[in-house]
Amino acid sequence: MTNKNTKPNIYLLFYILSILLIHTSQLICDNKNLDSKNIENKFDEKITSKLTGKWMRADGTYLLTIDKIYPNGLIDAHYFNPASIYIKESKIRLIDNNQIEIFIKFQDKRYPGSYYQLVYDQMNNILKGIYYHAILKQSFNIYFIKLKK
Repeated sequence: MTNKNTKPNIYLLFYILSILLIHTSQLICDNKNLDSKNIENKFDEKITSKLTGKWMRADGTYLLTIDKIYPNGLIDAHYFNPASIYIKESKIRLIDNNQIEIFIKFQDKRYPGSYYQLVYDQMNNILKGIYYHAILKQSFNIYFIKLKK
């Protein structure tokens, strides 16, 4: 004996699942928008103006330029040693004690996977942190000094 109500139950199940899926995707989108707003509020114009510009590494001719910081935490940056080196990823975020961290990752010949992990020292107006050289598998303590305009 077969149950004639099986087909309507399947349709009802699909209907409920589709409503749940739509609701869940709206929640995810809302959370992404909230994250973007939070980042935008955390980095006011005063801080972003201090970070944008040209930064020279203290131990060489390595030049990092930060052209723009976007509300979603991405950075428009360029790096030269002395030729341009391709940046795969560049972003900013707040870490412990409201410190600002900048992460720059390279994907270029002689630099595949190498990266900078820098913290902005507001008192001294420097970017300090580590440079990880992926080929050598070594980390180096470094800092950048902001160049005057």
